[in-house]
Parts: sequence; structure tokens; C-alpha cells
Amino acid sequence: YDAALSGDQVKLIYESHEEEIIEEEISGTEGEGEKVPCESGPVLYWPFKEGEEIDFRVMLAEPYRNNPEYIKELTIPNRFGKLISLGSFIRFEEKISALGIPHMQGDRSVKITAEIDQKKLNSKEFNLVLKNKFAPLALKYPGFRLEFGGEEKIANDSLSRFFRSMIIALVVIYIILVVLFNSFTEPMIVMTAIPFGLVGVILAFALHREPLSFLALIGILGLSGVVVNNSLVMLEFLNNEEERVCDQGEKLTLEHIADAAKLRFRPIILTTVTTVAGIIPSLYGFLGGRVDFLFPLLLALSWGLLFSTFITLFLIPCFYLVEKDVTCWLSSKLKK
Repeated sequence: YDAALSGDQVKLIYESHEEEIIEEEISGTEGEGEKVPCESGPVLYWPFKEGEEIDFRVMLAEPYRNNPEYIKELTIPNRFGKLISLGSFIRFEEKISALGIPHMQGDRSVKITAEIDQKKLNSKEFNLVLKNKFAPLALKYPGFRLEFGGEEKIANDSLSRFFRSMIIALVVIYIILVVLFNSFTEPMIVMTAIPFGLVGVILAFALHREPLSFLALIGILGLSGVVVNNSLVMLEFLNNEEERVCDQGEKLTLEHIADAAKLRFRPIILTTVTTVAGIIPSLYGFLGGRVDFLFPLLLALSWGLLFSTFITLFLIPCFYLVEKDVTCWLSSKLKK
């Protein structure tokens, strides 16, 4: 019989002594047959109610179940029918017992958790220290292995999901642009603004001495959709300029491209300035204080957009002209 005491891990265990059992003339069969109605209690009989069998169980009242002194006073009959108290041949002992044996993937496991002082080590550095210290145990003891979780595992899982989302977003942007421009090469020109915007993000975090956190990556993901907008407007205007020039029977030249880019200069600059101006107060806390939690995200959006805008104004027209020259050259080669 096990009776839980104050703590869930403390168990009350009885031990029967063979000498006392013989002296009290209690046989093994009788001792096993007489059950003490403590925690579970014996099932006396099975009455039927509406055709269903029901267990009829006798148990001690709640205050007495965990009381060793009371249990010792309980009696059972010996072979002659004389009632003998349990305390005459059993002894109680308190022992610590595990509530359960944890398993992971079918193997017994031990889980160790700790809080890390971020001023001294981060979770990745601390796990590296533990790996170097306990890795030899995995070689020394067959079947022993170490698995690390916590913040590092969460960060790695989040990064893998982020990169998958980034790839999906880029593919979706490219497909939409292909449908819009009816071309496979012009969407690539539009999307060249994305890596240049990423350069602006890296420079911004380097100047501010900020780590590239997960929220910064979310900002980069959002930036990918925003910077494409300026390139899209520029390329659409260049295509319209090409149609106008061709309708007049002229050939598209560098001067035509430069004139079209000048006309888009003011709208693109105004769009970027108003967007960044709306982010700056929250970024640096000019009005109402800075939100540290959102700082990496806002920093990536504002500086990435600002940097990619100038790339859009100068490089997109150049790439457009190069794309037209390459297309014409390939067409001439294929006709031959």
C-alpha cells in the first residue's frame, strides 16, 4: 500500500516482517486475501443496475487514508479467526519516489533548464559551452545523446521558417510581375531593388550598432514588397516612353531613358520621403518615446527604403537599357 503524504513525491510504504506474521499465525494466503480499504479499497461484489455491472468498493474516509497510526490499528483475522492489528507485523517508512519517468522518442530522458544572464552569454554561446563539455559523454556511453532546445532551437526554427517565407514571397512577386509586364526579364529588373535595399539595412544596423534580430528580418521581408513599388512605377513609365518613341518612328536612346527617369524623380522621392517621415517619429521616439520592441523592424523598413530609392532612380533605367540591348542582340542572332 502506498499513501501519498504532504508532497506528491513522498510515499508511505509498509514492509511486512516474516517473524511477526508467523507469530501471529497469519498465513500468506490469508494475508494476501485480506485487503485494507485505504487508497483504492477492495471490491466486495458487483451489483447490477439496469443490466450494467457496478463495482461496490469499501474505502477509508479521506482524513484516515494517509494516517500511518490509524492504519496500524486496522485489523485482519488470522487462521483461527482472531483479529490481529496491522501494526503488530508491518512497519511504515517514508520514501521519495519519482512522480514519473520522462521519455523522449521512446528513450528515458532528463530535462535540465536554466536562466541565462544575457549580459555574459547568450543562449547560443551557452549551448556551445555545454556541447564542448558533455559531448565526450555521448562517445563514452552507448545510447547516450544530448539534445539542446530553448531559445536557440526556437531561433533556428524561426529562421528556417523565415527563409522559406522569403523564398515564397519572392516567387509570388515575380509571378505577379510576369503577368503584369508580360515578360520574364523585366520583373528581374524590378526585383534588383530588393538586394540593394538589403545593403541599406545592413549599413543602418552597422551604424546603429544593433544586432540583426528576428524582428529585423520581418522588416526585411516587408521591405521586399515596398521597394518593388518604386521600381514598378519607374519601369512602367519607361515602357510607356518606349511605346511613345516607337510610335514616332524613332529608336529608343539613352537620352529618352534619362528624360523619362527625370520625370519620375519627383514622384518617387516624394513617396519615399513621406513614407520614411511617417516612420521616423516612432523609430527614434521624437513623439511619445521610442518603442524598443519595434525598433529593429522600423529601422530595416526606413533605411532600406531610403537606400533603395536612390538605386531605383539611377540603376533601374540603366538595367532597363541593358535589357533592351541584350534582347535586340539575341533577336538578331536568332534570326540569323
